[in-house]
Amino acid sequence: NIIKILSETGYAISLVSLIIAFTIMFKIKRLHCARNILHMNLFASFILRSFMHILKDALFEDGLGLEKDILTNDDGGRYFHVDFKVNNFECKLIISLVQYFTAANYSWILMEGLYLINLILRALFTDSNKNLAYYISFGWGLPLLVVIPWVITRIMEEDTYCWTTNKNPKVFSIIFVPTLASVL
Repeated sequence: NIIKILSETGYAISLVSLIIAFTIMFKIKRLHCARNILHMNLFASFILRSFMHILKDALFEDGLGLEKDILTNDDGGRYFHVDFKVNNFECKLIISLVQYFTAANYSWILMEGLYLINLILRALFTDSNKNLAYYISFGWGLPLLVVIPWVITRIMEEDTYCWTTNKNPKVFSIIFVPTLASVL
C-alpha cells in the first residue's frame, strides 16, 4: 500500500510539474525552436503516461481490473471475474494506452538522442524545423509499431483478465525488447 501511495504521489507531482513546464514553453513564442518542440513532445508523452497511470490506479481494484470485473468470495479474497461473454474492452484499452504512452516515453528519449547526434555529427546542420516532422512522426509513430502487435498478440494468444498479467514472457517481450533497444 505504501508503494502505491508513493507511486501515485510521484506521478501526481510529475504531472503537475510537466504541465507547468509544457505551458511555459508553449506560451513563450521565443522558445519555439526545433529543440524545444521536441522537448514539448517529450513532456507531452510523460504527461500522458502520468495521467494514464493515475487513471488506472483510480479505476482499477487491487491492480486487477475495473470494479465491475472484480468479485469478492466468501473468504474476502478478490479475483478477476472471467466472463467469456464480456471482453473487458475498457480495462484492456486502459492497459493498452498505458503501454503506448510508456513506449512513447522511450521513443521520445530516443528522438531527443537522435536529434543531439545530428547536431554533433553535422557541423552544418542548422536548428531548423526542416527535419522536425520526421522526429514528431517517429516519436509518436514508433510506439504504435510496438503496441499494435502487442495488442493483436494479446487478443490472439493471451487474452486473459485485463491484460495486467504477463504469463507468457514472449508476449511481454514484444514491448520490452524494443523499449530496451531504444535505450541502448
